[in-house]
Amino acid sequence: MLGQESEAIPYLKKAIINEIGDRNIIARLYLAEVYLKKKDVDKALDLLLPVRDKFDDIEDIELRKKAEEIFDSVFKSTSYLPYGFSASLSLSVGYNTNPVYDPMSAGKESGSPGLDINGRIGIEPFGNYYYSIGDFLQLTRRQFFFERAKNFNLSILNNNFYIRSRFFLKNIYEMTLNYRTVLLMLDGGELLEELYPYIFLESHTGSVSLSIEERSWLSTKVSLEGGARFYHNKGRSGYIGSLRGGQNIFLLRNKLKIYIEAGFDIMESKNKAYSYISPLVSFALSWLTPFGSMEVILSSILQWFDYYDSKGFFDPIHIEKEREELWFLLNFAIFRRYYKHYRAGLNYQLSIMDSTIENFSYIQHIIYVTLEAGF
Repeated sequence: MLGQESEAIPYLKKAIINEIGDRNIIARLYLAEVYLKKKDVDKALDLLLPVRDKFDDIEDIELRKKAEEIFDSVFKSTSYLPYGFSASLSLSVGYNTNPVYDPMSAGKESGSPGLDINGRIGIEPFGNYYYSIGDFLQLTRRQFFFERAKNFNLSILNNNFYIRSRFFLKNIYEMTLNYRTVLLMLDGGELLEELYPYIFLESHTGSVSLSIEERSWLSTKVSLEGGARFYHNKGRSGYIGSLRGGQNIFLLRNKLKIYIEAGFDIMESKNKAYSYISPLVSFALSWLTPFGSMEVILSSILQWFDYYDSKGFFDPIHIEKEREELWFLLNFAIFRRYYKHYRAGLNYQLSIMDSTIENFSYIQHIIYVTLEAGF
């Protein structure tokens, strides 16, 4: 039997060269099985690693499960899994009707629209499908228009370092260690020294998260995260936690993907006025259109914040008023891929914060164009 399979090797190699999409993956799977039976695990890995991230796009559900099983068998047959380098770059430029300073703590409308410039870079210098170390850095510059620009402008730095590990039993288990830094800096204008930016907000968050994903056509996912967050304002520092449960739904031969999620966040701060519990629901839809490589994305979040011990703290005039907020975020985007590594998109984002404390309520519209590259 093994001799017959060995005779098929040249034909399978030819199919890998000539076929694309699912047919290419099928040929790789069959050939990887042959190499696995011949105890040539390195060749099996070389075949499957380039397409491992495409398994979720396989239209046939049974074939998708079979692909996962074969890859697991190959992985368990070797103590060596090669590591690679990956990077992503993104630049967005857009018009922001209301560049709020810190949406979760001082969201009063700026009274002036502005220009948003976002630069993002993600680097994973050491990683494969099972283990990875990486860093994601985002820098946002909000350049105010009109009178507000004479006072100051706003820069936001967001950096996230992570170590991730995946392992398989019946389901997919993933553990991630995160360290995140956020800086909001005001600079320029008559109110501030141009050479000495003022750090309006600084926070550092360390957390560990565990997620479990059931491997089926529905792909149910549950995640739990816990950690600590430290602010320059020590009263806001404390412990954080979150619980999420989500459901993937695949339609139209996997061209339409829907993800529905529910859960809650908690924050227990040193100053109890900043402590909250926050249930949420979210929805995301991704549609790969018939028009070549064009993708349509629609997503939204509805989240309620209950600062349960904040009476009189945020509004000393109304001492019985407690801070409660309802936040709604809607994002619509159209992306088109160019060649293998590049894509361009047009995005619209609506953010509404409705707070019992008037100073924190705002409405924000952002329209921006995005250029992305991934390697």
